Amino acid sequence: FPFLPENPSASTTEGVCRIRRKERKIKMFGARFLAGLAIVCAIGSASAKGLYEKDSLVEKLNELNFKTFIKKQDSMNHVKLIEFYKDDCANCKSFEKEYNDLAKQFKGIIKVTAVDCNSQKKICDEYSVKEFPTLKVIPPGGFGVQDYAGERTAKAIYPWVLKFHQHFVEKVTSEDLDAFLNKNAGKYKALLFTDKGKTPLIWRGLSVDLHNKMTLGVVQKEEKGVCSRYKVTKFPTILVVKPGQKKPIKFEEKVEYQELFEFLNRYSLPP
Repeated sequence: FPFLPENPSASTTEGVCRIRRKERKIKMFGARFLAGLAIVCAIGSASAKGLYEKDSLVEKLNELNFKTFIKKQDSMNHVKLIEFYKDDCANCKSFEKEYNDLAKQFKGIIKVTAVDCNSQKKICDEYSVKEFPTLKVIPPGGFGVQDYAGERTAKAIYPWVLKFHQHFVEKVTSEDLDAFLNKNAGKYKALLFTDKGKTPLIWRGLSVDLHNKMTLGVVQKEEKGVCSRYKVTKFPTILVVKPGQKKPIKFEEKVEYQELFEFLNRYSLPP
C-alpha cells in the first residue's frame, strides 16, 4: 500500500488488516472454486467418454462396416463375438473391463467386436436386442447366430466362445510325416513341436488365417522319430519345412500372434 502515511494511525492500520484479510479470503475462494471446477470437468469428461476407446482391442461396428464384417470373405472361417451395449448403461460400463480382457486373450484368433445401440439402433433392432449388454456369436460361415446366457465374466465367456472355434491343424506322427510333407506338393508346411497336451490356441488360430495358403501341423514331444529327424530338443519349436528341403527354417522371434503370422505368411502361397 504505497500511499499510506509513514506513521499510520491505529484505525488506518486496522483498515489495512481488514483489506488484507478480505484479499486472502478471495484468493482462497478462487482456488477452491477452480479446484471444484476441475473436478466437475473431469467427471463430465469421464461420463462423456464412450466405451472401447483408442486403447481397446475391441472393434466397434456401425452401419457402414457391419455387413462387410459379417460377410467378409477372408473372415468366413472365423468366430465373431459381438457385444450389443449402450454407453449410458451401468451394467455395460461394469462389463467393459471383462470384455477388454477377452479381446486381449482372443487377439488375432476370435473377432471381438461391439455395437453401441444408442447410435446404431437399426443393427440392434435387426438382431432383436432388448437387454444390455447382450452377447452373440456368429459361427464360421456367418450363419446360425448364438446367444450367450451365462455370467458376464471373461472366465465364463471364454470356453463358451471356443466351442464354436474350428481349426485346420493336422496331428503329425512318425508314421504319417512323409504323407503330410507331400500333400500339396511344392507348398511349405509349418510344424509346431510342443510338450503341451492340447494344440495351443494361437496355432489353431493361425491355421484359420492361413487356410488354403499353408498347412499347419503339430508334433507332440513323445513323437521321438519326428523330433529326431528335425533335431528338435526344446519346446516349443516352430519350423517351416517342405519336401527336398536341406534345412528347415526356424522361427526365432517371440511367440506372439502377429510375429508368427508375418513369419509364416512369407512362405505361404496365395489361395
